[in-house]
Amino acid sequence: MSEILPERWYNSRPDLPVAVPMLRKMGGGGGRLTRSLLAQMLTTERWVRIPEEVRAAYRTWRPTPLRRAHRLEAALGTPARIYYKHEGASPTGTFKLNTAVAQAYYYREDAASGLVTVSNDGHWGAALAHACRDSGLDLTVYMTRDAFEQQTAHRTLIEAYGASVDGAADDVEAALDRAFGVVNDSNGRTHMAHGSMVDPVLVHNSVIGLEAEAQLQLEGETPDVVFAPVSSGVSFGGLALPLMRRVFAGEAQTRFVAVESAACPSMTRGEYVFEHVDRKGRSPELKMYSVGRHYEPPAGHRAGLVFPGLSPLVSALVAGGHVEPQAVKQTDAFAAGLRFARAEGILPTPEAAHAIHAAIEEAERCRERDEARVILVGLNGQAQLDLGGYRAFLDGTLDDPTPSDAEIRGWLPDDLDAAR
Repeated sequence: MSEILPERWYNSRPDLPVAVPMLRKMGGGGGRLTRSLLAQMLTTERWVRIPEEVRAAYRTWRPTPLRRAHRLEAALGTPARIYYKHEGASPTGTFKLNTAVAQAYYYREDAASGLVTVSNDGHWGAALAHACRDSGLDLTVYMTRDAFEQQTAHRTLIEAYGASVDGAADDVEAALDRAFGVVNDSNGRTHMAHGSMVDPVLVHNSVIGLEAEAQLQLEGETPDVVFAPVSSGVSFGGLALPLMRRVFAGEAQTRFVAVESAACPSMTRGEYVFEHVDRKGRSPELKMYSVGRHYEPPAGHRAGLVFPGLSPLVSALVAGGHVEPQAVKQTDAFAAGLRFARAEGILPTPEAAHAIHAAIEEAERCRERDEARVILVGLNGQAQLDLGGYRAFLDGTLDDPTPSDAEIRGWLPDDLDAAR
């Protein structure tokens, strides 16, 4: 299977049928990309060579499995053929290691001695800790005090890989302040690593879709529809963008469905506007789907997917009608996750469970219409360290908190016309 592992990442920008608006109003937070990553951000090349050291690291868990969900198909009684790309096979259990390994390599090559990051759920922090261990970089992961106390499993994993965790901040903004303070005082030796939003992260995660495409070809299949979860858009883009190039070239008619949380409905109820991704405006203003930088996750929400902005590249594809958005409530997501686990034996992350719910709905429509469609689902991780939400669902203590229209309007920029 080693031939399935790509030698090059895919940069989708040369193939896009839509324009991606340039950023505006640069923020003042510091933490700029290092030289190599900035070059990837600006390149117009379609293919980017994967350094052999990064590819060697990938080989320890990649290619990840593409599996057909035979037992789920049987349970649903559907003629549809359901495949899932299982990124939970990575050492840290999610897709986030794809870019963590690459970023740690490039920061070390560009003479960084250490990295900092903010990771409240712990997934990105664990992936970066694993990567920094291999690259010989120091790492401090900043969390809020509440996350530090609640995410003990992820904190243990981060520290097991040799990184430090700082849980002194009262909120995410304070955690960002602490991280950027270290960067700004380091004379260029310490950098802020970003697990989302910037183009290199999408490029590094293209290994997901490139592998899936090759694996489906071995099965003699072309997907009719692809479902993947969306928060900032990385796992969706990693799976979907390499497959989209066939659609853009007129070689396939695959549909792409980006599945978000109804608790953070950036695509389905937000606006396509220029907005920052942090409350203090450290980041540039990006043209993206957003519920606003002042977004507050609803109390009682346990299913993730609550980043308040979407990758400008993925946003442009949604705005252009090339990606279909769908919102799913958390109780539906957890129910689908359990249904999948009881059929296939893998408990998906709550985030992936949103996409599984949407895929199950599609498979049920196929049953009603007697259509043997090929469905591909992005399973972005497994939930062994994310059991709290499932526990609450099984205990019957979860509901479906969703923001009101008035709340969303209050989070968005005051002058929407100017922001558009």
